[in-house]
Amino acid sequence: MPRDFTKNPFLILCVSADAEMPEIKRVAQRKLIALRLDDRPSPDSTRRIEKALEALQDPVQRFEWGLFWPELTPKEAILFQNEPVLSTLVQDPCQNSSAAYVKITESESLEVASHNIGVLALLRAVAVTEKAQNDTPDDITDDLACVPLWREAFDHLRRGIESDSFWMRQRLRAKELHDPRLNAARLEEIRAGFLAEIIAPIGNVITSALLAGHAKVATVYVDLLRQSGFAKTNIEKVLSSVYKPLADRVESHVTDLKAKLDKIGVVTAVESDYARLLRAFERDVSGDLKVMLEVGDLPGYAEEHARDKAAEFLRMLSINAWNDADSQAVSKRAIQLAMQIADANSLKERLSSDLSDLTTAHRNNAKSAELAPLYKQLTAALEAKKWIEALRLIDQLIAADARDQSELRTLRTKVSSCIATEWFNEAIVQANNRNFGKAHELLDGAMRYETDPKEKLIISTVQAKIPRNSPGCLAVILVMIASLVLAGLAGGTVYAYIT
Repeated sequence: MPRDFTKNPFLILCVSADAEMPEIKRVAQRKLIALRLDDRPSPDSTRRIEKALEALQDPVQRFEWGLFWPELTPKEAILFQNEPVLSTLVQDPCQNSSAAYVKITESESLEVASHNIGVLALLRAVAVTEKAQNDTPDDITDDLACVPLWREAFDHLRRGIESDSFWMRQRLRAKELHDPRLNAARLEEIRAGFLAEIIAPIGNVITSALLAGHAKVATVYVDLLRQSGFAKTNIEKVLSSVYKPLADRVESHVTDLKAKLDKIGVVTAVESDYARLLRAFERDVSGDLKVMLEVGDLPGYAEEHARDKAAEFLRMLSINAWNDADSQAVSKRAIQLAMQIADANSLKERLSSDLSDLTTAHRNNAKSAELAPLYKQLTAALEAKKWIEALRLIDQLIAADARDQSELRTLRTKVSSCIATEWFNEAIVQANNRNFGKAHELLDGAMRYETDPKEKLIISTVQAKIPRNSPGCLAVILVMIASLVLAGLAGGTVYAYIT
C-alpha cells in the first residue's frame, strides 16, 4: 500500500522533520492540553496526536517520515506554525502549502528548500487529486487540472533524490538518532525505496481512473509518470500493478457469465439464451476492456490475462451459439468482439480461423437457402424418373456453385446412364419394329449420355449390327444382343435387364 501522506506525524504535530524529541513532546503536549480545554473535544483528534507522538518516538519511523516533510530552521519552524495555510494543513491538505512555504523560507540551501517545496507539493497533489476523483467522479476536467501539481512536486523532489549531498545529510540525521537499526544497509534500502514511495500514489490515481472508465485521465497520468525523469525500474513497478483491480473486475464478470453459459442445455438451447449472454457481456465487460485497449499495454500481465480470458469466453459462446442454436448473428458478433480484445497471438489466430469458418458456413447456408427450390425440384424429378429434367436441374446446381459439387457430379453420371439405358432399350424396341432409322437415332443419343466405356462398347456394337437403309434379319440382331450380354460385355447394372 502507498504511504498515506496525510497521516505523517510531522504534519499532525506541525513540527520540523529534524526537530529534537523534547521539542516534539512539548508541541504534542500543548496540542493535547488545547484539546482538553476545548468545550467539545474530539476523541479522534486526541488519539491522532497521541499516535503521532508514539510514531515519532520510534527513531526508524521518525527518520522515514521525516523524508516526506520539510526540514525547517528554528525561525522557519515558528513561522510555519503561525502561517494560516501551513498551520492548518492537517485539517485541509488541499491548500497551496508550497506557495505558502516559499513566502517564509529563509533556508540558505537551495537543495533543502527544493525538497521542502517538493514534499508539500506532493501532499497537495495527492489530496487534491483524490478529492477531485471522489467529489466529481463523472467529471474528468478537475482530474486533469491536477497534473501540474504532480509535475511541480516531481520537479522539486527529483533534485533531492538525485543529490548525493541530500543523502549525506540524511545519513547524518540518522546517526544523530542513535539507533542501531539505522545502519548503512538500512539507509541504502530506504534510499532505494524512497522514489517508489513518492510515485506510488500516482498509481492509485491511474487505477481509480481505470475503474471509473476514464481512459484519457489514466493515459495522461501514465505519460506524466513516464516523463517524470525518475528511474524507469521504479516507474514500471508502479505501472505493473495499476491494471490489477480492473482486470480482477473483468475476470469476475467473465467467470459469472461462463457459469451461466455452462448451464444452458444443449437440447433446450435457443438463440435468445446466447444473445442474452452476449448483451450481458457487452454491458458489464466491454466498457472495461475498451478502457484497457485505449490506455494500452503497461508492465505486468493482469491486463493481458483479463483480455484473453474474456476473448476465450466469447469464443466458447460463439461455438455454442452456432452448434446448439444455429445462431449465425450471435456467433459472428461474439467472434468479432473476441478478435478486438484478444492479446495472445495464438488466440488471435484461432479466432481468425473461426471467423473464416463462420463466414464460409454463413455463405454456404445462404447459398443452400437460395438453391433449396432447385434441390426440391430435383428430388421430385428423380422420384418420377424424369431423367432429362433431373439432368437439367443438376447442371443448374453445378453452375450455381453448390457446396456438394462432387456428389452432384456423381449423381449426374448416374442420371446420364439412366437416360442412356432408357434410350438403348427403346432403340431395341424400334429395331424389333423394323424402325431402324429411329433405332439408330436413339442409339446415337444413348452413346452421348453414356460415360462407361464398357457400356459404350455395347452400344457401338449394336449400332454396327443394325442396318440403316434396308431391312435386316431381326432374329440375327436379337441373337447377337443376347450373345453380347451372355459374353459379359454389358458388365454394368444399367443394361443387365436387356436379356
